[in-house]
Amino acid sequence: MKSVVVNWTVEQVAVANAASADHFTVNIGPTEQRAPLNTTSLRFDNVNPGTYAVSVQISDSNNAPLAVPVTVQFVVSPDATAPVPVTVSAVIA
Repeated sequence: MKSVVVNWTVEQVAVANAASADHFTVNIGPTEQRAPLNTTSLRFDNVNPGTYAVSVQISDSNNAPLAVPVTVQFVVSPDATAPVPVTVSAVIA
């Protein structure tokens, strides 16, 4: 099993109901983690080698999306010895 580190940047956040933004929701396949708005990185452990998609979105306190998720595909190699870095960058307006 491998580790994946997802890093993201958001250059502008202007979404409907922005005042209700509570956290980022980050998914790799069926695995979901939540991160405070001041966080820009999460680590997923125990990821099998393969091809995946990671999505990052801004959510409210009920985990309802406030913007369309940004999705990036990546590969976890069977030969990976360090955490696999994945970067997601978006301008949300």
